Amino acid sequence: MKRLAPYVGVLAVAIVTLAAVGRVWWDGRSALTAADAALADGEKVEAQNYFLTAGRSFVPLIGSHHDGIRGLLALGDIYVAEERWPEAVAAYDDARGALYATVWIGVPDETLMAAADAGYARSLAAWKKSRDETTDIAAAEARYQALASSVETPSGFWALLMGLSFVCYAACLAMLAWRWDRPSVPRWPWIAGAGAGFALWAVALLLI
Repeated sequence: MKRLAPYVGVLAVAIVTLAAVGRVWWDGRSALTAADAALADGEKVEAQNYFLTAGRSFVPLIGSHHDGIRGLLALGDIYVAEERWPEAVAAYDDARGALYATVWIGVPDETLMAAADAGYARSLAAWKKSRDETTDIAAAEARYQALASSVETPSGFWALLMGLSFVCYAACLAMLAWRWDRPSVPRWPWIAGAGAGFALWAVALLLI
């Protein structure tokens, strides 16, 4: 039984991790389906909330993150066509927020970010024009675009280092648990590896 303990520990960690990832994936897909249904029924506010949930449900490669953000951008375009400027600004700003919500794990998609920034600036300038006819809409849009683009995006280097160091940390912990009941095998390399991985992850998180 003692020999099985490390395997049980590793299996438990794997199950908890997969359950958490699966829950985020399921929440994102469910929100995306609900958003499409709400939009088909003309419930744009409800659809926006669901798209935002999907946009924040980040799972690499298989998640609905980018689809949710594209939904917010499309909704913003609908509001622009209807000249509903406050709603358009909110939709594009939600898209920007969903992109920045994942900076802890990677660099936001540049194409989606550029589209969100441009839509945000264009809608904000048009909104200002609707309240003040003397507004130079081109100058206002350029100013808002510069403001939106001035928000710093994370460094690709630090984002990559953060991801790799976390994988190193998790792998070393798993190996440490697996070899814990083998006194003949040194434990200090795995302890040192886990400590170094965690330290690098923390540093990258601060500098990203």
